[in-house]
Amino acid sequence: MRIYVETSVISAYYYGPAAFRRITRDFFRKTRKPDYELATSDITIREIRGAPALMRVRLDRILVAFEIKVWKTDHRVRDLAAKYVAAKVIPAVADLDAQHVAAASILNMDALVSWNLRHIVNLRTKLAVQRINSDQRVHTPSLIRPDEVS
Repeated sequence: MRIYVETSVISAYYYGPAAFRRITRDFFRKTRKPDYELATSDITIREIRGAPALMRVRLDRILVAFEIKVWKTDHRVRDLAAKYVAAKVIPAVADLDAQHVAAASILNMDALVSWNLRHIVNLRTKLAVQRINSDQRVHTPSLIRPDEVS
């Protein structure tokens, strides 16, 4: 199972409410099995680089410890993300969230795992992304929380 892990999940390993940290750590333990492939993109790396120094170090450790492959995005991701924003699926101020969804789609991931319930993991976004991706003939990953991975 190919899973795109966006920044909110990586950061929740150390930061955020205790319940989120516990669920996130369970997710990472569960996905250490050979039938899981974790990936992210340079979008996540840019977000991590904007964090304070200690946080950057900790988040970089997660990438290494859980062998999260980092993919480079291209114009296809930016173009698809722009379609989500233009359709008001994800607001322009959350363009990086749109880019994460687009990256997981373009990379043919089975799922995008996120704690972002406002812009990514919600029914409205799931249905709209599915419609736009179908119109664009692009794969649609499942948009889920870490506790939904089994």
